Amino acid sequence: MSESYRMYASISFVAVLIIVGMPLWWKTTEVYRVSLPFTRIYNLDSINTKIHSVIKIASANADNAVQLKYELAKQFENSDIFDLDFVTTPLPKIFDGSMDMITNFEDGPGSLMLIEWPILDTDVFVTSSRTIFYRENIFAAKLKKVIREWILVENSIKTTIAAMSTPAAARHDAAGQRRIPPSSMFDISLSIASPKPDQIKIEWNPKEAIERYFQPFVSHLSTVHNFTLKSQWLYYVQLDFNPKQVLDNTILKRHYALSEDVLPHLITPLEKKLGSHTSNSPCLNFVLYVPPCESAPIHIYSKKGVKVNGTLDAFLSPRWGGVVIGNPSAEVCSEYLNGDQQEIPVYRPPTKQIMGYFLSQLRLLIGIQSQNPISDVEIQALETILPRKWEMDSLMRMRTIEQVTSAKLTLRSLSQLLGEISNIVINDDVGASIYNAVESIEVTGEYLKTGNLLKALESSRSAFLSAEAAFTDPSLLALLYFPDDQKYAVYIPLFLPVMIPVIISLKNIWYWLRNDGSSKEKTD
Repeated sequence: MSESYRMYASISFVAVLIIVGMPLWWKTTEVYRVSLPFTRIYNLDSINTKIHSVIKIASANADNAVQLKYELAKQFENSDIFDLDFVTTPLPKIFDGSMDMITNFEDGPGSLMLIEWPILDTDVFVTSSRTIFYRENIFAAKLKKVIREWILVENSIKTTIAAMSTPAAARHDAAGQRRIPPSSMFDISLSIASPKPDQIKIEWNPKEAIERYFQPFVSHLSTVHNFTLKSQWLYYVQLDFNPKQVLDNTILKRHYALSEDVLPHLITPLEKKLGSHTSNSPCLNFVLYVPPCESAPIHIYSKKGVKVNGTLDAFLSPRWGGVVIGNPSAEVCSEYLNGDQQEIPVYRPPTKQIMGYFLSQLRLLIGIQSQNPISDVEIQALETILPRKWEMDSLMRMRTIEQVTSAKLTLRSLSQLLGEISNIVINDDVGASIYNAVESIEVTGEYLKTGNLLKALESSRSAFLSAEAAFTDPSLLALLYFPDDQKYAVYIPLFLPVMIPVIISLKNIWYWLRNDGSSKEKTD
């Protein structure tokens, strides 16, 4: 009887350890992962993200409009980026031939209107609104070039997609390398740098300049980017360069030459003083550098040794910001250096010129491209500091495609990473972000298909932010440095001493059951 009890006890111990203990251990040590839509992630590349847009053609001669519609449709029929719908429309009845009235008949963002103009001094005239005037019997190829290169910036979008997908193609994307990457928030910092404040006095109100020039501009961009404006004064900031003295015919008899080759190296000493660590958001820096009279004026020279023409000396650093050198007046410096003036010279920056340079730099940094000249094509000059309507449309298209492409690549990289590394934790929050990113990408494709540019931009931003949040979530690293081999190395010394007697008892239990131990015990 005691033998049976001992065997039953061994069987119970083995059953508890194997049936209960092992699954419980396995369950408590497994990596937690929510169910993810891997199939939908792999199918994201097949989503049609062609941008639909309606281009209306208006002419007093209906036959001319139909002919131009046919020719333009044929020009764009093989586009990989755009799905353009050319439609003819009659001129508004109340249209009296005034260009100023035509903006009242435009459609919303992403649309375009082509109007045949009876008297035009050039072949094509591009307005600041979503309207292009063209001369009668113009070749469709010229209108196609204007639309493709200026309005749609199709080649730039293609290059951006290629550069994001293939790093080797990034060096061919000059505009993309200059343009700031997508982000939920940006800081714009206006800094006044004075290397020797005891030798020159600067009288300027940067806060007023920001409110007058930057604030209206960035407020107009609120649908695309969110900005926070800041200003600061920097003293005793020495740039790491030794400008070459050049003799000239000015009052000072000399100036200092700053070669373009040196300009990238000037950012490092400025970066140390700018205080970018005060915010987690990417920052665009605009610096007004005011040298003292003893080292002024400073002029920028090209790599060929030719002085760069311009009312001010300025340069742009891609994805970082811009610098304007504010040289004090030669007359004031001459009196001060000759001892005719005892007081410290005063420099009053020309606000309109300086902020004009900074705004032009900001336009390039956010992605508003400058237009390459086209023969017999004119563009309406900017009357305000705000971007043109079609420039805003181009920027929204670029950001939409850029954000949705980035989200796709991020999700694909994350799915590949999860397949290669088995102990990455995916909690509920990360899973929700991934699902939201996938759904937002799919919705973006639908909005682009219907031509709803504003909704497409909004959903692409949601996809980008969700994908980035999922990929950079700290919880993904929870068990990254505790791989399976280390897990077994920790638990085997704990379970092995217990498993040895269990394994030995399995042999005894097998023999006991095979020989019908209960009958044998009764015979004995």
